[in-house]
Amino acid sequence: MHEETSINVKHSKLFSITQQHFDAQKMVLYFFIVEQWSGTPCANEEQRVLWTPEHALFAEKFPPINSRIIYDLYKNRGSIVLISPV
Repeated sequence: MHEETSINVKHSKLFSITQQHFDAQKMVLYFFIVEQWSGTPCANEEQRVLWTPEHALFAEKFPPINSRIIYDLYKNRGSIVLISPV
């Protein structure tokens, strides 16, 4: 997390694991709910980031692999998240 967002995670829990296959390669994405951190979140790799309520995530464009995670966040959480839309 620090490499991409400049935060140090103090408390998190695994939310979901998603697998995607591309040709002969398999990509595994781990999604965590970060509940406590230190530092100020920012984009370290020149991507666009913004804080948004979960219900607003549907207005942004994401890679297809993220669609299930966005739905699950909206259904189960009800908080504000830091995102990096496409």
